[in-house]
Amino acid sequence: MSIEPVPSCSDLAQVQTNINEQLRVPNRQIHQTGPSMTDYVVRKKPLPINRMQQLDEQLVRMIAKGYHTLRLVEEVEFRKFIEMLNHGYTLPTRKTLSESLLPKVYNKVMEAVKMKIAKAVAICITTDAWTSIVNGTGTLLSPRISSTQK
Repeated sequence: MSIEPVPSCSDLAQVQTNINEQLRVPNRQIHQTGPSMTDYVVRKKPLPINRMQQLDEQLVRMIAKGYHTLRLVEEVEFRKFIEMLNHGYTLPTRKTLSESLLPKVYNKVMEAVKMKIAKAVAICITTDAWTSIVNGTGTLLSPRISSTQK
């Protein structure tokens, strides 16, 4: 039976250095062999404030013109759809829609209509009223604004 000498600390350090050098892979080779961890992370960058305001206004216009309920923003599938379209946009709540955004868009549209009426040369309003067994009664007011003289 032979007794092997115990390696000194300097010998162990040299062995460890040799192992590290053999296992060392240059950084450029790591990136070439596969994706990095950051490739699997979705970065959610916030949108600029003006872009958020544009999207909020367009959402209000879509809801108003399409006769959708404000509850639309609470539907899970709609929220997923918006998230897939743009990770940086967060839908407003129903309360924000009704108390802030809807009045803001309403006032903006109302001002635009007032400006159009102020510049109008002539305004014609057509009315129609009817009665139906199914729908009850109805009245239609259809304004037409002429902004140029003939």
